[in-house]
This record gives sequence, structure tokens and C-alpha cells, in this order.
Amino acid sequence: MAAYRVGVIGCRTIGDQHASGLIGLENVTLAAACDLEVKTLAGFGDTWRPDWPELNLYTDHREMLEREELDIVT
Repeated sequence: MAAYRVGVIGCRTIGDQHASGLIGLENVTLAAACDLEVKTLAGFGDTWRPDWPELNLYTDHREMLEREELDIVT
């Protein structure tokens, strides 16, 4: 089964809901997240790093898209 790398842009309510929808999907990794608000981004990381320890956090979506090899962006 293919493995998909997912990135989330916007880490508030909808971003959390999108991340929660990935839980239990064996072929998906939450690889990266981006938010302009550093505090929001840190909270997102605290919430989701137990499930995805390699989660990378960004404050610039362009940097995230350039560095990460994402298959899906939400």
C-alpha cells in the first residue's frame, strides 16, 4: 500500500479536525503543518507529535511546500 505524506496549512479548529481524520490510516503520515501564529503551531505540534513524532512545523507555507515532499495538502 502506498504511503502518503500530508501537510496541514492552518492549525486551528479545521486543521485539528483534518489531522484527527488521519488517525488510524496506516498509509498516511502527517508530515508537516503550518500556521502564522507560533503559539497555535506549537499547540498543534504538542497535540499531534505523540502520533507523528517526525511532524515538522512551519510558519511559512511556501517553505513547507518547498522542503516537504507532500502528496496531500489540506
